[in-house]
Amino acid sequence: MSNGTDIKRERHEFLLAYYNMATMDLDRHLKSGWQSIAMIAGAVAAISLGEQGHLPLPIAVSIALIVFGWGMLHIIDANFWSVRAIAFLANVEAIYCTSEDKSVLNPYLGTHPRIKLMNSLRYQLYAFIFFSALTSLYYIAELIEILPDNRMLEWLIASDWLHIFMLGLPIFICFCLVYLILRADQKRVKDYLDFVKRCPGPGLVKTRADLGEARPADIDAGKKISPQQVQQETRADTTRRRKNRNIAVCVCTSVFILISLVLLGAVLAAAFLSPSDIGLN
Repeated sequence: MSNGTDIKRERHEFLLAYYNMATMDLDRHLKSGWQSIAMIAGAVAAISLGEQGHLPLPIAVSIALIVFGWGMLHIIDANFWSVRAIAFLANVEAIYCTSEDKSVLNPYLGTHPRIKLMNSLRYQLYAFIFFSALTSLYYIAELIEILPDNRMLEWLIASDWLHIFMLGLPIFICFCLVYLILRADQKRVKDYLDFVKRCPGPGLVKTRADLGEARPADIDAGKKISPQQVQQETRADTTRRRKNRNIAVCVCTSVFILISLVLLGAVLAAAFLSPSDIGLN
């Protein structure tokens, strides 16, 4: 067992390391912001090439949507590791700090954070969603110009199947990315819930006098807040979020399957049917 002098020295070193880690965390988020800007710029460049005719418009829009989706997946993953790193720090805090220290250092000492987007990442996600929506609206406007006002079925059958496939490709990719993003978010919420349950920390000692020279694991249960109590709110919130993600994924899966079948049917109709097959001539 360490003596009191060792505990005080380790506590001081921990606080300095905590400060340095917070600084590195801020730097990492700033760099992530520049990466998002680069992704958006690349996607806009792809759309510009399509508008100028250097790329087929469906290909250009598909590339842009894939870049936006990739950015959103990156944000979800970065947020998970950032939140889990803070949860790990909370476990370390509980070793050296007490519940009394909440009023001095941090009101959330020893408590795992809720798994929600950090502000810096949230703003980046909003940007990706905004540009994705603009890209989708732009492509829908272009489709309205291409599609006939009437006799849609006749036009579909008379068209080349590859042309129909190309027109439907951005739509398929859009719904596919929505599905992948929701699945990734669902998995990360599940992973975080597993971490909170399996690594709740040592609990939080109530007073500095109770901590003394001992470690939290060596303190009597009556002198500390149990790990389950410390993480109770976070565990309940994460459980609720996981249920909501499961519902969203189920709904999105049904819509994605329906859209895929419609697009596949359109391509097959263009490939194998002729107007005479359905009595249009």
